[in-house]
Amino acid sequence: MKTVASLIGLSALGLSAPAMANATDADRKSQAPDLVVTAPLMRERLDTLQATSVLSADALGRAMKATLGDTLASLPGVSATSFGPGASRPVLRGFQGERIRILIDGIGSIDVSNTSADHAVSDDPTAATRIEVLRGPATLLYGAAAMGGVVNQIDDRIPLTVPADVIDGHASMGYGTAANDFSAATGITARLDDSVAVHVGASYRDTGDMEIGGHADSKYLRARLADVGEEHDEHGTLDNSALWVKSGSVGVSKLFDNGMIGIAVSRLETRYGIPGHSFDPRLTLADYVPDEDHDEDEDHDHEEDEDHDHGHSHEDIQIKLKQTRIDAKAQYRFSDGFIEDARFRFGWAKYEHSEIADGEVETTFRNNGYEGRLELTQRQRGAWRGAFGVQLARRDFKVRGAELVLPDNITNQFGAFALQALEFDPLTIEGALRYDRDKVSARDLGARRHFDSVSGSLAANYKLADAWRLGASVSRTARAPAAEELFFDGAHAATRSYEIGDPDLKVEKAWGAEAWLRARAERYSFGLTAYWSRFSNYILAEATGEIAEDLPVLRYGQVDARYYGLELEASVELGRAAGWTFVGDVTGDITRAKNLDDGTPLPRIPAKRLLVGLEGQSETLDARGEVELVDDQKKVGAYEFPTDGYTMVNLATTWRPWGRNREVSLVAQLNNLFDVDARRHASFLKDVAPLAGRDFRLTARIGF
Repeated sequence: MKTVASLIGLSALGLSAPAMANATDADRKSQAPDLVVTAPLMRERLDTLQATSVLSADALGRAMKATLGDTLASLPGVSATSFGPGASRPVLRGFQGERIRILIDGIGSIDVSNTSADHAVSDDPTAATRIEVLRGPATLLYGAAAMGGVVNQIDDRIPLTVPADVIDGHASMGYGTAANDFSAATGITARLDDSVAVHVGASYRDTGDMEIGGHADSKYLRARLADVGEEHDEHGTLDNSALWVKSGSVGVSKLFDNGMIGIAVSRLETRYGIPGHSFDPRLTLADYVPDEDHDEDEDHDHEEDEDHDHGHSHEDIQIKLKQTRIDAKAQYRFSDGFIEDARFRFGWAKYEHSEIADGEVETTFRNNGYEGRLELTQRQRGAWRGAFGVQLARRDFKVRGAELVLPDNITNQFGAFALQALEFDPLTIEGALRYDRDKVSARDLGARRHFDSVSGSLAANYKLADAWRLGASVSRTARAPAAEELFFDGAHAATRSYEIGDPDLKVEKAWGAEAWLRARAERYSFGLTAYWSRFSNYILAEATGEIAEDLPVLRYGQVDARYYGLELEASVELGRAAGWTFVGDVTGDITRAKNLDDGTPLPRIPAKRLLVGLEGQSETLDARGEVELVDDQKKVGAYEFPTDGYTMVNLATTWRPWGRNREVSLVAQLNNLFDVDARRHASFLKDVAPLAGRDFRLTARIGF
């Protein structure tokens, strides 16, 4: 898996270029969904030098969920942390947390979602017009923290074009039955004159507690609870899983012949529950043997045992989050010379979230930070093209309240990168190099760490035929430890663990390799990717079996590790009849990851999966059915319970009453048709919070 990451980083560097400021509105709307726009060099998906997925238009509408992780979870190589309906980050090829970068239109989300699985990404996916996923370590472009991959949410908050009409926009409204889920979003771009555009966007979502297809607790946890007389019979509904989220933004751009400059201000607020009832968290350790304090003859009534976990109650934990963000973007195309165009991107955010237990604020996390990037693209000279740039970021992170899990800390990052490509039809070769300097300090501890790291990659893509590509890449990546991995020390009720960092951690390094075979033609597409990564000083938060403050201990340390896997996606036109086109598709992935020091599997690695779909498409109506088969995950890390597999059936129809040329549609979906009990092994809460049960969802969309 790590190998894969390396390869991908290489490709990412050559993936895309933002739309030019002088492009027409029609040009923007007609961009093919396979055009990847998340890196300096623009390429179509077939020609990228890494595994890439794109969600836009109808596909994004059907996939849209309350969280980013759940929205992307059906893509190859992608799972989700599934920390309840309110907080679910993407998991790419088994990587999560610090090894995945979440970008908002090319700049980091500037939140603390990497700190813990219960912390939501500070963006509402319903506001996105397009999402691109680069699986693997897009390290060289986005920093070493992206060694597992990049997810880029693209929106219109800073307009790149002036609408041809006075107003251009979209609106959507939806309702889902599984959680009494109501959502609405809109974005409007107005032309003030021929060179100035203003965008206003807003979104809102409100849900109740989520219905589930069986018991909240897994069969493994129910058996453990029964052993100690703490049986719990929550089923049908997942308590404390409701959420609401609202966001708004205002942006303005000035466009001129050779470029543009724009700025936007946005605000996001959300409140969501952390599912899971109160019980002794030690019972979640698969190898834990109850001691004499948990004799079956004891009275384990929850009301009489309120102080059982010494203040770490797990009832009604909620998170209230707010972020104010300012974004700026500038772009200029030079008429001649070595540099063809320059792109500048900057984001600043003030972030805060409070963890609330039984109605009272226990802990508050605050993060003020910024990130800036300057990318310069070289003018193509014969077969040679390239790009280079610099990146700066700062994070000032504070924790206040009962759970002082981290000291105040500041992280400053500087990165410089270069990508060079030679394109000799039918062969493309890309090489990339990146230098990173990270400074992490915790003044109260008197701790200050400096890390220098260099990453590099080399990739090649060969054109076997007009529709077929064969490619491979190798890379060497390095990642500095984050402040959380260095300094974390404390009880975290939301994750039911006591986490202990290691201030002496070294730079994490990996060798990676990847190979792929791809095809894309009018009536079929195919992609098969194999990846491998070998880590030294892999940073692992490992369950030790120890107990601190009545919580299982997760201790950060370093081991040698290996990831490898396969990803498959294919689609074929099966036939045409009576104005209908019938398409079959299949997506599958498998990831394996091992701690090479002791030979055990790494924790929270997704199970192998296969998704098969059949779709009928016509001018006014599309109909789709799909079956997702997820295997048991029995290759578990230390003290983990296994996770049972499941088979889930989903149905969807899209009706466009005025045809495909009008942006008006009504989407009806029936997800989890048979109301199965489904759990993702990548989730910390898999044993207390399954996925949603049967859900009928209706969404109306209009573009104007």
